[in-house]
Amino acid sequence: MSERIAAILSDLRGTIWSSEDDVRCWLICPLLVALGWPANRVKTEVWIPLTEEMARLWNYPSRRMRRDYVLSRETGEVLHIEAKYQWGMQASEIEALLAQVNCGDWHDTRTDGPKKDLASLLWGARSQNSRRAALMDERRLLVFDWQDGWKLVAEEELFENPIDRVHEALRLLEPAVGRMTWQENIQVDTHLAAIRWKANQRKDKEHVRARHSEDRLTWIVYRVLEAEGLVPQFSREVLGLPPAGRVWVYYWQRLPNSECIDHDISEALAEVERYHTEQRLQRTETDLLLVARDWLCVFEHKCGAPKSEPRGWRQTEGSPLRPEYEQFFRPLLKKPDKWRVYGVRFAQLLKNLSLGNALARRWNVHGRPLDLDLGVIINDRVRGRKGDTYRTEFEAFCSAVSLPPARLHLATWQDVQKWLGRRQEPLCRKACHALDENDWL
Repeated sequence: MSERIAAILSDLRGTIWSSEDDVRCWLICPLLVALGWPANRVKTEVWIPLTEEMARLWNYPSRRMRRDYVLSRETGEVLHIEAKYQWGMQASEIEALLAQVNCGDWHDTRTDGPKKDLASLLWGARSQNSRRAALMDERRLLVFDWQDGWKLVAEEELFENPIDRVHEALRLLEPAVGRMTWQENIQVDTHLAAIRWKANQRKDKEHVRARHSEDRLTWIVYRVLEAEGLVPQFSREVLGLPPAGRVWVYYWQRLPNSECIDHDISEALAEVERYHTEQRLQRTETDLLLVARDWLCVFEHKCGAPKSEPRGWRQTEGSPLRPEYEQFFRPLLKKPDKWRVYGVRFAQLLKNLSLGNALARRWNVHGRPLDLDLGVIINDRVRGRKGDTYRTEFEAFCSAVSLPPARLHLATWQDVQKWLGRRQEPLCRKACHALDENDWL
């Protein structure tokens, strides 16, 4: 989770903000997902009733006010959040206002401005029996707890303070209880070793529990396709891969009933990522491998929020691209001298192609390497602030690499959804439902 939060904040650092809508769409919504809030626990634009006294004090024509976010658990509402833009109160002013309102003195909050913003947030949260409230603008997070009165329990500069401090403050917004288990989220074949391994990885625990997780969609869709014997047909009709009588599926470089990485894949990774292997660092983890008699295809899957930057294939900021990749990237590019530029922008894709090359040589047919393809499945609704999409990023990638266009494949989760929706097999309806309930798609 901390890595996802760091990535969100890193992508937004230096952003030019212009409104509260920007704060809601680009900051709060992605952070709530990263923190593990399921969509059915987050209500937006909620109308909260006011007493006649408070409606008159704040000059509301109707006895209600709007709240940006109300988050709940089985026990009721637990957190109110309000988005602001260029919100101006300092800590000393906040403490003075809290002292007043905790004594029932709301007089200084009558006029529009920061005091009224904070007072209405706290009054509304308390009126609905929520014991926590948060206010976030384009640079700062404030968290308040009710402890026989409202107290400021966290104040962090999101883009200036150390990330560990920011993360600790954001943890106060977590759905600490009442979260579904990974088994409840995945639902399909949760007894198999590969998904149990994935769900118990420290870096993946929260991701596997998220409704919007591409790991969730990958497992559900392909396990259903395997069960119904539809992988070869799906690979041909949706992914554009060559015809095949049988296709083997590797999830995160493992067969479904194994928690151990395939031996040949591990050896290929050791060849391509020798430094990571020797230092026991995180190595490239392919989302999906499809293997037929004559070909193999390495897959990268992305399912970002509609209003987010399509940067999921880039080298992680703060993690330099190792020089050892040069010998593997250069043969893949039309302009080999730009291997580092493209290596940063398309890190995941080039690393997976390099792994695929090494693997194709090992899994040869009578001494001839398997044909190597690369495929991506993306969310076609992802669109960055400048109109960038994963589709345009993939098109740029295709124009940069030397592979024939016929060996590069793009599909969308929306394509997958439509194809499954036309099938009559009972399990296909289950996979289609998993896609239907993902509101990002």
